[in-house]
Amino acid sequence: MTQTELAKLLGCSKQNVSKHVAKGMPVDSEEEARRWLRNNVVSDSQINRGMIGQSVVTAPSEIDTVPKKIQDLAENAPIELPTEQKECREALKEIQVSRKLAFSNMVKLSASENKDGARRWAMVHQMLTSRQASLEKQLRDILERDSVTVLHSQATARFRKFLFTLKTICDAMPSALCAKANPSDRLLALRHLEEWRDKQLYKVLNNYEKHE
Repeated sequence: MTQTELAKLLGCSKQNVSKHVAKGMPVDSEEEARRWLRNNVVSDSQINRGMIGQSVVTAPSEIDTVPKKIQDLAENAPIELPTEQKECREALKEIQVSRKLAFSNMVKLSASENKDGARRWAMVHQMLTSRQASLEKQLRDILERDSVTVLHSQATARFRKFLFTLKTICDAMPSALCAKANPSDRLLALRHLEEWRDKQLYKVLNNYEKHE
């Protein structure tokens, strides 16, 4: 189902559908989309009135109770964390979207002096924040395992080894090339090559390092 088709079924604009799809709303069917909206954004009556895009002004009484899906997400951590990039990113995205919603509802209820409702969402927000931190660490470990990223210390060691090798080659370059550069006067060629290496090559590299 396209977002345009889903927007017609829900009675709202395609822009509103796109906004919620970016936050995790499924587009497989109208039923799945409505279920996600009920659990995360608005009530059935609001959906039927085409008020999906007006969720930012949802009445405090309608967000007083934490939806079961979000409550379960906060309380029931999986026994094992995801071990692949895709599933870890998906789990992290779901947590991030729910955490932002929890914070938003906590602020709204606090502003309306609904202390009990604000406290419920604050607890959920705290649990989701903890789970998000665990998933973020897991994703970093997975990316490192898959050689997508490396630790700063490892990257530093690799670059130092590379630069040391490069300097060793550059140091030996004049002696290795002088005979080919000027077979009749190797000493003259050696002097010019060393001068170019020290005053041109090394100078450029040193200036680049300082500016970086």
